[in-house]
Amino acid sequence: MINDFGMIGMILTEEMDERVEKMCNFSEGVWEDGKAEGKAEGLANLMHNISLPIERAMEVLGIPLDERGKYEQLIASIPRN
Repeated sequence: MINDFGMIGMILTEEMDERVEKMCNFSEGVWEDGKAEGKAEGLANLMHNISLPIERAMEVLGIPLDERGKYEQLIASIPRN
């Protein structure tokens, strides 16, 4: 089927639509996990390289109070050299 924009499209069945939605949700979760891991590494670097306490490092990076417990756990899982 060619749509109004001259592009080939396809009609999704309900099952296919559900699968596409699941894949999108999964990739969004992977993206969010990656962002959190990156922030945790930034926190660990601030703590290690310029000797900031964890609370101050989280303030510097603007991490909301309600998310700080998650980052404390992530930092604990980061291997340090």
